[in-house]
Amino acid sequence: MAPGELVALLGPSGSGKTTLLCLIADLDFPTSGQVLFGGEDTFRRHARERRVGFVFQHYALFRHMTVADNIAFGLRVKPRRERLPETVIKARVSELLSLVQLDGLARRYPAQLSGGQRQRVALARALAIAPRVLLLNEPFGALDARVRKELRRWLRGLHDRMGLTSLFVTHDQEEALKLADRIVVMNRGRIEQVGAPGEVYEHPASPLVCEFLGDVNRFDCVVAGGRASVLDSDFAAAVTGLADGPAVAYVRPHDIEIVTQRSTVGLPAIVRHVADAGPLVVVELGVQSIERPVEVMLARHEAAGLAMQRGLSVFLRARRVQLFLAPIH
Repeated sequence: MAPGELVALLGPSGSGKTTLLCLIADLDFPTSGQVLFGGEDTFRRHARERRVGFVFQHYALFRHMTVADNIAFGLRVKPRRERLPETVIKARVSELLSLVQLDGLARRYPAQLSGGQRQRVALARALAIAPRVLLLNEPFGALDARVRKELRRWLRGLHDRMGLTSLFVTHDQEEALKLADRIVVMNRGRIEQVGAPGEVYEHPASPLVCEFLGDVNRFDCVVAGGRASVLDSDFAAAVTGLADGPAVAYVRPHDIEIVTQRSTVGLPAIVRHVADAGPLVVVELGVQSIERPVEVMLARHEAAGLAMQRGLSVFLRARRVQLFLAPIH
């Protein structure tokens, strides 16, 4: 990670995301390998010497302490020779309360705060020690959608203003795409892909990355003569690096076009369900010989123009396809 970078760790449950945070924070110990800060191996350093701030999913605030005392905790438990004077600690707490927009709540207890306020207290406590690296383990997972959206926008602004170096774990793909400078996709303790959000989304390195990052439709297909065929309908997808034979095609819901008139290219389908999803309309379609329904996302004006309704016969065309070798069973 480069200084000032905000990196998201994304992956299925059990892939090792939280374990990796704990290794960096010295809350767990590696059986092999190194944790390097500025090129220096910190394995034999005490956790406090690493200066890592950790924000937990469920806040981990001390219920018997006030907001101010929670924030000051990391400063007050330092060895006496390193501890700041109490007047400096109080000034630092006041500064952090203002930074996280909790002025006037210093004397309250965690039980008297909303979920969003508790998360800000947890963040202020992590920032109090002036961390070299800030670690966040699903920091917004316990919050409702509206508060989560507000807080992640606020966190991105705070990260940039303070010049933090941050690593956060999330299961929310949208959160990772919108917040991070880079995304690291993990699976079974290994990194599947690292890259900028747009790069990872548009050019997934594996089927797992493609399936995990955003909604996607999967089709079993055949590669022949450098093109992919799905149920005898040519999806007009140029293929590079794949030998002729069985393959798997992934198509994002917004990369499928619905047409009502048959043309030279098109996969016959029947509309099963139409769902209004705010600015988008999600259309679920049935295709012969495909067990799972095909999902297509349309802008509202597109859906209105096509007069989408259950039972309508249509044809599907793919604008863009990601192709991978079919797994060997």
